[in-house]
Amino acid sequence: MNTPQQNDRFNLQPETLHDLQESLYDWQKYNFGEQDNERVLMGMCEEAGELCHAHLKLEQGIRGTPEELEAEMRDAVGDIMIYMLNYMSGLGHKLALFVPREDVEKATDQTLVRKSVLTVYRLVGKIVEEPENVSRIQHLVVSVLYLTALKGWDLETIIRETWSAIGQRNWRDYPETGFPSQEVAQQATPVDAASAPPAG
Repeated sequence: MNTPQQNDRFNLQPETLHDLQESLYDWQKYNFGEQDNERVLMGMCEEAGELCHAHLKLEQGIRGTPEELEAEMRDAVGDIMIYMLNYMSGLGHKLALFVPREDVEKATDQTLVRKSVLTVYRLVGKIVEEPENVSRIQHLVVSVLYLTALKGWDLETIIRETWSAIGQRNWRDYPETGFPSQEVAQQATPVDAASAPPAG
């Protein structure tokens, strides 16, 4: 694993998702120390709730434009996967290789998307109930892949974009925002995931 001396040394464009998982775990340890797995699960639960919230508001047509709420859903998916990768690292497991669901067409029926969102939410709860059941985690990945296919999104791209944004934050030195005060206005600019190498 990486042994960075400062937070800007993390690999924001890893060659493979396994490399990303290692850099992410090192980032977590640098910023927060060794994390209790239950704390990581709490983060996953929070993001699953945000996914439901954004989809509900999208269906209701309130609290944001469709574009803003779609972005919130996409962010929640990325954060769920980041927490899940850290959780797997804590258990000593690597992410199983996955391929996009090209057999699934982008949904026009929001009811189908809603059911998929609720499935993701339920599966996060199942992981809480059986915290070391790796098959539950694999089932979650399959369900997130299905949801992203319904939305017309590429899951690996979302994971890479999310990592490239959070990997720039240094919570150890800047606990309020993750950035030095002069950089707060700029915020993190995600590395272009399209230019990142594909997973091997």
